Amino acid sequence: MSDKNFFSNLGPFLAKMSEIPSQEWLYLIQHLTIIRKDKGEHLFRQGEFSHMIGFVVSGLVHTYYVNPEGLKRTKFFAWDQQLISPWISILQQKPANFSAEALRTTYIIELDGRVLPEMMKRHRCWEKVSRICTEKVLAQREQREYEVLMMTNLERYHRFQEQFREIKDLIPQYLIASYLGITPVALSRLLSQT
Repeated sequence: MSDKNFFSNLGPFLAKMSEIPSQEWLYLIQHLTIIRKDKGEHLFRQGEFSHMIGFVVSGLVHTYYVNPEGLKRTKFFAWDQQLISPWISILQQKPANFSAEALRTTYIIELDGRVLPEMMKRHRCWEKVSRICTEKVLAQREQREYEVLMMTNLERYHRFQEQFREIKDLIPQYLIASYLGITPVALSRLLSQT
């Protein structure tokens, strides 16, 4: 796939958030890099600085936390036409508080987040894009908190099925269990009841 084809996937995504003038689109393209991550490779790691603002062109990414005992807890999954970034960490200039790993070969359009301040000074469209991206991250986080605190295991599983219907068959059972906050054995029991 050519660079032009990769970037053509990004255009409609950004256009939903703001009208991007042609000179700003050309400016953006100069700061984009296309990267490939094979299964098991990390995009960024918890505790390390990362400035990645990534747009998944194709593939599947697993984001997770690691607690002090070394136990991984699934945060989220990102796939085609979605953003992946330690967004709050970039905005606050702190190390990433979670890791992101490719679950299959994944192609990403990457923007170095350190150019954001310059972009926002250039044109108000970038302020709008940044605001909407931040709002999406916060809305996603609030929805996730509600699911964990208020829903039963079965309700969370049904929500998972609905939310990730496009990719659910590509996610290993142990990661689904981790996302739901239950053990793989508990997930097996849950599945036998459905």
